[in-house]
Amino acid sequence: MRTACSLILSASLLFPSAVLPLTQTPQDKNAKQAAQEPQPVAPVVKQPLAFGLEDATPVKLRINRNISSADAQVNETVDFEVLEEVKVHDVVVIPRGGTAWSTVTEARPKRRMGRAGKLTSTLTMCVSLLARK
Repeated sequence: MRTACSLILSASLLFPSAVLPLTQTPQDKNAKQAAQEPQPVAPVVKQPLAFGLEDATPVKLRINRNISSADAQVNETVDFEVLEEVKVHDVVVIPRGGTAWSTVTEARPKRRMGRAGKLTSTLTMCVSLLARK
């Protein structure tokens, strides 16, 4: 008895179509087709900010003076000029010709044996049209 049950169970696992009926109802066919078709994925919509720029918004800047890792000091302020206006919802937020400031966070002069220096700065402020009003 035990071997007969295990034989039937093994056969049903190896050949499920032999145990299941061959006829399918229209509901089963529709369910199978729906399962095979990929469901459309809704796009992720970011909520707009009430005020300000999104993170990683590109702003084209030009440095106003030469700065080198040889003579730069940590916490030194470097000024930039905005090359292209930045718009948010067709409203100019940062005008062309505006000013931006950066603070030097790391300055290491070049070393011996051709090892390059390192100069790192962080953009701290950019004057916008809204700030001028």
